Amino acid sequence: MYELPFIFPPIETYQGDSFILGIMLAYPEYADIQYNGYINLECEKTDCLSDVRLAFSDSLWEYYRVRGLAEMNLYDISNFSKKTLCQFICERIDQGNYLLFYDIDEYFLSYSDNFKRKHANHDTYVYGYSEDCFQVLAYRNEHLACFSVDKVEVINALVSKKARKNVDKSRHFCTYRPSINVTVRADKVIIYEKIKAFYETRDAVDSSQGKAQGICVYDVLLNCMKSLEKDEKADVRPFRCLWEHKKLMKERMAYLQDDSDGNCTNDLRSLCDKTEIVFRLMMKYNMTFNASIIDKAYQKLESIKQEDLMWYKKYIENEKGEI
Repeated sequence: MYELPFIFPPIETYQGDSFILGIMLAYPEYADIQYNGYINLECEKTDCLSDVRLAFSDSLWEYYRVRGLAEMNLYDISNFSKKTLCQFICERIDQGNYLLFYDIDEYFLSYSDNFKRKHANHDTYVYGYSEDCFQVLAYRNEHLACFSVDKVEVINALVSKKARKNVDKSRHFCTYRPSINVTVRADKVIIYEKIKAFYETRDAVDSSQGKAQGICVYDVLLNCMKSLEKDEKADVRPFRCLWEHKKLMKERMAYLQDDSDGNCTNDLRSLCDKTEIVFRLMMKYNMTFNASIIDKAYQKLESIKQEDLMWYKKYIENEKGEI
């Protein structure tokens, strides 16, 4: 088997973002990249959890391309036969390219719950291959995992038109290759500025796009929790993303202060644990539809927001250009 460098990522809410971080962390030149980024959060301003799309806004794959840290190329699947497509993918990997299959029919993928049941588009990411299989990062049993998938399954899923809303429109995929032309190191000034921007984004919403940024994402989540209909399943992804935000912030501060047990890091650890509890409560709600669980999660999230702001005021707000 031939595999490109890859480190299992510390985030998993959105596998595309996770895959790119796992790639970048695998190269020593980019080892600090998670500290400089993955600070700001952005979401849709809505009262429906399934429409929130809470995600890191400062570390998308396009961000790395624009910064010159990676090369990306787009390909139209209609230009390939099944045989040439498989060969082309392997050749791209041989040349150091990772594959971003962000539009693939899960009906043909044996690891998916939709396998031979339903034609549904999703995303899958490839970083290696053997004679018969591709090595992928994808969700299996509701968890992000690395595993081997038969090449035939992947190729059939790519060329399928069954799940497409517009069958005249071909599927595309991207290659992604780190440039490795610079060394990225943790920059305390940049990190300080980004953290400050996150916490001082008071009621700021991009009115042209209906986006909420920074600390304001808490208010969007709280409004969504109040708006849940009886017996309506909650989308737990925003709560997991918020938990991951706190986990990365804890790791960032421990690294910068060279102290994994200082007061700043310990307070973040407490915030991280409490945010995880909210995520677990929302998962529990989906199993029971007990409204009292939502009330409990709501109260905890309100408290977490206030503690988060207090952490900022105590450790960051009055610092001048350096943490």
